[in-house]
Amino acid sequence: MINGLASAGIAVAMYPVLRRVSELGATGYLGLRIIEGAMGIVAAGFFLAVLGSSGPGIDQAFEYHDAAFLAVLIVFSCGTLLFYPLLYQHRLVPRFLAIWGLIGGVMLLVSCLLILFGRIEGGGGTDLILSLPIWVNEMALAVWLFFWGFNPGEAWRNADHV
Repeated sequence: MINGLASAGIAVAMYPVLRRVSELGATGYLGLRIIEGAMGIVAAGFFLAVLGSSGPGIDQAFEYHDAAFLAVLIVFSCGTLLFYPLLYQHRLVPRFLAIWGLIGGVMLLVSCLLILFGRIEGGGGTDLILSLPIWVNEMALAVWLFFWGFNPGEAWRNADHV
């Protein structure tokens, strides 16, 4: 549930920055992260409710959780397809971070779709290889933003949305 709140919170915090360079992109990213966060909160609540009920067993609760988490990851990866191009196009962070994030997001989406269609197993080696780049990038981006912040550059100064 904390992760769901954090997902939405990150987008809310990013919105004023992204809106200055792209109102549509910022709104789309915010919307996807809010959906992602809400799905995560509902999935966690449902998981806890199933565990606490006398209904389905624990194995079925984990199956529901895994399916819900896969849906959350699909929405997250779609959000990366909006977020990282904005970072790249407007040079808000070093381009290598934006390219790495975009490639990692695509790889995560591929992994999720392969899991969804039964081609690979969630949590398996292929899933790990396809998912790891975005997770490492998200940490690297967090460190970058913590120490150096956004590079507003010319795109920021010339933006219509001040």
